Amino acid sequence: MDRREREGRVSSPVTPRPPIFTFLLRRGGYRCYDIGVTTKPKAAPVEGEQPIAMVSVTSVSGYRGEVRAGRHHFVVDEGPHVGGDDEGPNPYQLVLAGLVQCTAATLRMYANRKGWALGEVKVRARLLRTGDGATKVERIERTITVSGDLSVEQKHRLAEIADRTPVTRSLLGSITIDTTLT
Repeated sequence: MDRREREGRVSSPVTPRPPIFTFLLRRGGYRCYDIGVTTKPKAAPVEGEQPIAMVSVTSVSGYRGEVRAGRHHFVVDEGPHVGGDDEGPNPYQLVLAGLVQCTAATLRMYANRKGWALGEVKVRARLLRTGDGATKVERIERTITVSGDLSVEQKHRLAEIADRTPVTRSLLGSITIDTTLT
C-alpha cells in the first residue's frame, strides 16, 4: 500500500490517464494530485446545472493576459510590485469589478420593480487582507451610495438586497473549482 492509498486519496482501481495535473481549490488551499493518474474524479454534474459565464485568457509572456469574455476583449496584468507591467486591471480588481457591477445592477433592477428613483448608484469595494499562509484572513469592504431621495426603510431594504446579489452569494458560498492541465 503506497502513501496515497493510506491517506485515502486513491480509489481502486486507479485509472492511468494522459499526463495532466488535477487541482481542486477548496477552502484552505489547493491540493495537487499526481501527474498521469486521476486519483479523484471531477465533481459530478448536478441535474439542471447551467453555464452562467465563460472567459478565457491567453498569456504569451510575463503576467499580461489577453482576456476574451464573449465578444469582449481586454488586457489583465499584474502591477510592477509583483513583476507585471500594469497594462490592465489585476485579477483581484476583476473579481471586485464583478461584485460592484452586480451590486449596482441588482439594486437598480429591484428599485425599478418597486418604482423607486435611485438616481446615480456608486458602489466601491476594497479587498483587505491580514496575515499570510495559515493565518491569512480576507474580507471585502463594500460601500454603496445612491443619489435618489429614498427613505431610511428603502435604504435598509437595498442594503439587504445587496447582501444577496448573485455575485455576493457566489463569493460567500462554496464554489468547487475543477482544474485540468493538459
